[in-house]
Amino acid sequence: MAKPFSFTEEQLLTKEWVTEFVIPNKLCPFAGNTANKAGYAQYDLLDPNCIAYKQIEWLVNPIHPEYFNQFFFIFPSYKDKPFSAFIEELKDPIDDFIYDKGFDEHLSSAGFHPSYLHDIAEDDDEEELLPLNDPRNYTNRSPYPMVHVFKKDGLLQFKTFESLKQFQDKVVSTNDKLMSSFSETFWEEHKAKYLLI
Repeated sequence: MAKPFSFTEEQLLTKEWVTEFVIPNKLCPFAGNTANKAGYAQYDLLDPNCIAYKQIEWLVNPIHPEYFNQFFFIFPSYKDKPFSAFIEELKDPIDDFIYDKGFDEHLSSAGFHPSYLHDIAEDDDEEELLPLNDPRNYTNRSPYPMVHVFKKDGLLQFKTFESLKQFQDKVVSTNDKLMSSFSETFWEEHKAKYLLI
């Protein structure tokens, strides 16, 4: 069940990670533009009746003009599950819901996980994951498994690119260089602070 009015320890650590690591390093422009309107919702499971689906609908049809324009859906119970379970049971169902509802014109999503592994295969039908300790994985490593769903129209930088994918490719390239530039000491402190692998 979501706890919107009283932040849990997990929500507070996630918000700290977003505001003190992601935004200052410009890792995710989707979070940085309007972070003050980000919702942090925590759930144990993603079942057909999960309120997360209703919150996604609210992003497209807000119940109030000042409502959130993005959500971080946090699933602490998946922290010790395989990364593949996170993709299959959380990230993919949310993406399918966005597509099936016709929301993909307005919304997009990004997955984050303590042991996130980037797939660098050029062919969508193949899989080529980066090694576990490759620093490029840390662009998507978060304190807890979560899916970030955000509105595309709030992304000002995106409007200078021909497509969202072109923009995302540019962000990935820039982030990869940044992640590789940090020292071992930085990573040890960062991993300890945010419970990362």
